[in-house]
Amino acid sequence: MQSGSAFRGLFVFMSKLVRQSIVAVAVFTVFSLLLLWAPGPVSQMAISKSVKELERQKKNNRAQLAQIRSELKKLRMRKGDMQKIVAQVDREVDQATSRLNQIRREEAIIRAQHERLASELEIASEDFREHRDRYRIRLVAYYKAGDVSYLEILLQSSNFSDFISRMHYLRVLASRDKAMVSELRDKRDTLDLKKTAVAKKQQEVAINREMQELEAAQIKSIQEEKRRQLKAIEADEDALEARERILEQETARIEKQIDRMIAEAMRKSGGAKNLAPTFSGSFGNPMCNGSWRVTSNWGPRRSPTRGASSWHKGIDLGAGYGQSICSVAAGTVIFVGRKGGYGKTVMVAHSRDLVTLYAHGQGFPAGMASGVTVRKGQVIMYADSTGVSTGNHLHFSVFKNNVAVNPMNYF
Repeated sequence: MQSGSAFRGLFVFMSKLVRQSIVAVAVFTVFSLLLLWAPGPVSQMAISKSVKELERQKKNNRAQLAQIRSELKKLRMRKGDMQKIVAQVDREVDQATSRLNQIRREEAIIRAQHERLASELEIASEDFREHRDRYRIRLVAYYKAGDVSYLEILLQSSNFSDFISRMHYLRVLASRDKAMVSELRDKRDTLDLKKTAVAKKQQEVAINREMQELEAAQIKSIQEEKRRQLKAIEADEDALEARERILEQETARIEKQIDRMIAEAMRKSGGAKNLAPTFSGSFGNPMCNGSWRVTSNWGPRRSPTRGASSWHKGIDLGAGYGQSICSVAAGTVIFVGRKGGYGKTVMVAHSRDLVTLYAHGQGFPAGMASGVTVRKGQVIMYADSTGVSTGNHLHFSVFKNNVAVNPMNYF
């Protein structure tokens, strides 16, 4: 049920997102036509309106992203707890299976013992019956003969000593038969007792095995249910992550649209016409007169926080809260305000093909606005940690023909 709900939510969300994307594309198309055909002032008005609309969409996307990430955080905690439960149940299943296998091995050994004792008892009983019958026959014959037997033995004896020997032999045979029968009876009775004890043990082990089979089946059922619950949580997680990726892609697309609009506005503006076609020279100190150090270089990196790119399109410079940030070269301000993950941002065009960006600011000096001309070393912003950031710093980017390039090439 949870998985189905997540997928239905994803379908509704994607439908809504498609509608928003269509609106954004329509707005951008209208804006592009205005840029191409409208005069300068109208184009600037259209740009401002379109940027505000896209910023509104971006803000809405980020609010949804925050909600999704909050849900993902809770879901991953549930997933972690469920994984621990599943791991514990897996161990219990292994232990129950091990106990059951041990009982089955014990049962097999006892069954073999019982079968062996039954076979030995059958042989012992047969021996007992055979010797008992032989003893009875000999005993009956001995007593039936009576005195005649003594006379026959006497007549058959060669002398008195031979007579005594023959009589002794008969008594010894009778005594041995009696002892043998007694011994065989004891052996039979002992085997019978052992067989009875083993049969009782076999019955006890069978009952224990049945109980263990029931316990193992119950634990196995719990294991299957917990794994089903874990699978449902993972399906919900996949659905939320898919929504997160779509929103991130849509937000990135909106930010690119805004960048193109700002660049086009700079190209269309009168201030841009007064700029040189290309930039020449080197940059000044973005930290004004203070020392500066790079805390994160240009290029690939490990994302420092959720929402931050793993490809760093600029450099980060260490800065204290409220520290002054200066323009690295003379130019015209083309953007002042919040800009997505950059937080409070200033963008300055230094030529028709080169723009610098200063991000994560606290605020701006009085009068700082689009169209304002700034000189090299002029304060344009104060440092902070607004936007997607892990602490106070300045993010500094350089765009050459609207493409981010390594800022260190200009110092």
